[in-house]
Amino acid sequence: NIKFTSLEELKKQIQEDTKIIKEKQNYVLTFGTFDHIHKWHNYYLESAKKYWDKLITIIATDKNVKLFKKKAPKYSQDKRLWDVKNMNISDIVCIWDEINPMNWLELYNPSVVCLGYDQISFSDLLIDYIKSHKLNTQIIR
Repeated sequence: NIKFTSLEELKKQIQEDTKIIKEKQNYVLTFGTFDHIHKWHNYYLESAKKYWDKLITIIATDKNVKLFKKKAPKYSQDKRLWDVKNMNISDIVCIWDEINPMNWLELYNPSVVCLGYDQISFSDLLIDYIKSHKLNTQIIR
């Protein structure tokens, strides 16, 4: 255990630790609705996990499902989150950040983003963001 003399000292240590972790880990990022878990979801996540050390899966919010799919999801985002966690494939499962949707790229700096066949409109935003921020992130479909 380390005792810190100030909050600023603690914050600095957390930033240094985060930098070390990012350098040592390679992340692959996946996105999806996962409204009804089926064998193709399993295949998508298992295939994505083969690319690097840690798989992160981001679940679409109910609001975004309505926006992109033009219909409400059958299950709530919390239920869908629970279902994906219980697949025991992804190392980290989170719900989409509507305030800063690209937060996951900033936070994990993934080596790879794996997209499903139907994630067309989102891929354009993703490509633009990766280019504009000069990230070394590969998109695989």
